[in-house]
Amino acid sequence: LQRSPVVLYSRNYFSKLAGFKTGGINKKKSYKDEKSAAKACLASNGCTGFVLYLKKYYTATSWIVYTDDDYTTWVRNDWKLDYMKYSVYMEDHYWSVEGPYVYTSLKKLGYQTIHQAAKACVSDSKCKGVCYLEIKKKYYLATTTKAKIGQGKTFKKGSTATVGDGYIWAKSDTGLAIEGDYLDASTHSTLSAALKACSKKAACSGVTKLSDSKFRLSKEKGTVKKANAVAYFRGNSVTTYRMIVWSEVSGYSLSHPTTVYKTMKLAMLACSKSDSCTGVNYVNDKKYTVTGGSQFKPKEGAKCWLRGDTHTPQFTYDSTIWYFYEDYKTGGRLATKPKEYTERDTALSKCVRHPECKSVHFSNSRYYLNSGALQPTQ
Repeated sequence: LQRSPVVLYSRNYFSKLAGFKTGGINKKKSYKDEKSAAKACLASNGCTGFVLYLKKYYTATSWIVYTDDDYTTWVRNDWKLDYMKYSVYMEDHYWSVEGPYVYTSLKKLGYQTIHQAAKACVSDSKCKGVCYLEIKKKYYLATTTKAKIGQGKTFKKGSTATVGDGYIWAKSDTGLAIEGDYLDASTHSTLSAALKACSKKAACSGVTKLSDSKFRLSKEKGTVKKANAVAYFRGNSVTTYRMIVWSEVSGYSLSHPTTVYKTMKLAMLACSKSDSCTGVNYVNDKKYTVTGGSQFKPKEGAKCWLRGDTHTPQFTYDSTIWYFYEDYKTGGRLATKPKEYTERDTALSKCVRHPECKSVHFSNSRYYLNSGALQPTQ
């Protein structure tokens, strides 16, 4: 494979692209040579590279390049390689995360954790999102969604969200439907059924609720006005464990890994008990590490799960809302006939009609009716 030539300045690589021009060129100040332009770019938080035009060099602030024989562009590789985009679930909201960007207008108060900042942002009607500043190691509330290239990450506050079938789903305001034609001819009678169907189709972008008993799968990203409709857009892939939503990011690992565990669930359990833990890294099928880091390290085959907010999965059966707690148990087994059940739905229906039943417990491929309190298994 033929690759673009690279040059090194102050331990930072720039890709040299002859015959290309980039956006965001600052023509108010020029530089006499390549070295001085590179030095100026490295000193600026918003600089993505520099260009040569008519024997003068100018810094730039855009990753976008396009052909122009009059220009040569040098693209700054150290930040370009660190580009990240994913979504997380916090404070019942959908947050779109991008880096390396910072918001241009921030409040002065810094928060130690993203969860503290997200909670404050949701309570503040003027807050548009949260910004992590690498130099400060803190999170700040933003009063604008205007961003620039910088050492940090932006968390754009979205709509309220729900979690289900392995994904975060961003919920629109009432009166909006997903635009364009539907994905297929299928119609679903419940939201849970529609979300489950959408999660299994790679081309499905989300679900449109047309009425309380009519849901359609969609394939577009935008919305259009439609009376009484509600749009649910599919976001990041997630795992829900120990009542916490863990957002999956492939191709990266989190910085500063510490203790090693043999399974993902053991690592998530340990992380959930630590206030400083930010996530779990996948190393191989028998090696997972917990981490308190906030920086991403690109690596082929890597994967990490970011610790999000608390969430209890639920579903409806036999006109009853049921909450699902993995790796939890209840005591007080009830004497029933039969004493155990092989089918979940049968056990749920029996529990609904038993005056003392508070839960259905699954163990060793059998379901039991219990009356005791909820407690963790470890």
